[in-house]
Amino acid sequence: MIYSNNIAVDDKDVKWIVSNEEGLASFNGNSWNNYYTSDGLVTNYLFDIYIDKWKRKWVYGANGAFLGGVTVIDNNVFTSYGPYAQHTGPVSNAISDMVVADDGTAWFTNFYYGVNSFKNGMWKLYNTSNTAGGLSENGTSSVVVDKQNKTWIGTRTKGVCAFDGVNWSKYTVANTNGGLVSDEIYSMAVDSKNLIWIATNKGVNMFDGTIWTNYTRVNTNGGLVCDKVYDIDIDKLGNIWFTTDEGYSVYGDHLPTKTININAVNNAVDIFPNPTQGNFVVNFNRNIIEGKVFIRNVEGKLIEEINIQNQSSLNLNIYDSSGFYFIELDSNNESQVFKLLKTN
Repeated sequence: MIYSNNIAVDDKDVKWIVSNEEGLASFNGNSWNNYYTSDGLVTNYLFDIYIDKWKRKWVYGANGAFLGGVTVIDNNVFTSYGPYAQHTGPVSNAISDMVVADDGTAWFTNFYYGVNSFKNGMWKLYNTSNTAGGLSENGTSSVVVDKQNKTWIGTRTKGVCAFDGVNWSKYTVANTNGGLVSDEIYSMAVDSKNLIWIATNKGVNMFDGTIWTNYTRVNTNGGLVCDKVYDIDIDKLGNIWFTTDEGYSVYGDHLPTKTININAVNNAVDIFPNPTQGNFVVNFNRNIIEGKVFIRNVEGKLIEEINIQNQSSLNLNIYDSSGFYFIELDSNNESQVFKLLKTN
């Protein structure tokens, strides 16, 4: 079975999909294209994709202990960096996260050896030794750059480090007096107000540069469905999405705060065909006494709302343009959300 690891959408609404063994694919709404090592990819075993403001696609992954790294696709030109790639690259092929700052600097975290920056063809390594402990741990998990061009780095077990280009700052549970809820950092994001959002194994932090705010399952009354939060992402409307051990939660002004439970194996929902050209079936695999199905586009706009009464399936149609849609089932005070791709 081929597994898709991540998806990014470019400014032309082309979907770029990375997989764990079949390289990179793109879909423009009408046709698919596939890209492999024979086309210039550093590896076919890809972890993730990032699209910067210059429309460059950065894809990274690893195959074994040595093969892999990162490939930059710029105007259909592939340039690869890695231990055995066409160019020397990051210190490790085990890249855990990346971001490209507004000044063009690309930052890469990895699981073992510190942090790399890349700008104007030059790579630089930051680790615990050459930063005199400014970077608190070489095992790094996530990286973001704020609106003042400060780089924030999440570590695996020693909190968050910030680098302004000259000086380092370190934030841990101990030196913030519990403001940072955990030193085990999984993911970070920066919102439009330059607030830093931090996902940990014990909840979520929001930091405004001075004040730490903690969000947990208890103090949000279940709004955050689980304290073990693996990922944070911010959509085009500014809503903040949290991926947890027990489902998804979303917080923001443009969607109601709600929990989306995906930990319901016995209540699995089938949607087919997927991809679809418009018509599709939602099979609930059980009888729904009362509930609703919502169809939303990728920006969260409600396309259609359908009431359910004593039904085990629905025949539906999306008449809008091609792209990704979210099918949400609400019943018994629980929500499940599924992704559907419409093609022409």
